[in-house]
Amino acid sequence: MSAAGRWHFAVGAGKQEGQPGAGLDTRFAFSAHDGPNGASGYAVIDVRSIPLPFEPFEAQGPVTCLRVSADGKVATIHIAIEKGSGAATPGDTLVFTVDDLGNGNSGERDLFRVIERPLSFIPPCDDFGLRLGAYPMNAGNITVN
Repeated sequence: MSAAGRWHFAVGAGKQEGQPGAGLDTRFAFSAHDGPNGASGYAVIDVRSIPLPFEPFEAQGPVTCLRVSADGKVATIHIAIEKGSGAATPGDTLVFTVDDLGNGNSGERDLFRVIERPLSFIPPCDDFGLRLGAYPMNAGNITVN
């Protein structure tokens, strides 16, 4: 919760295609909210192509953790995988980060980054350093508040 007493949220949908040297093709949609009973929301992520040695996957499930950076621009989100294929195994946790860089008029595109699977450990929900290597979106929008 922020100092003003309101709860944080992060919502977005978009795609990443043809990132130079990355071979990345991702589609995603998520809604993550923090409240008096903890995190809630849902996410669907489809990684069709990803740099080796990682395997494409589809994952969807409820949000179990949401942390927003002090500047309100970066969110780390965990989901419990309910349905998955490829490297996404039901019962596992998937972690991703997002950067809200504006509404598109600024010329900067929002960033989305799945922490590659399989995970040898589940990082803390507030570990914003894991956004390194985030790729700009080709279409869509992310809002973090």
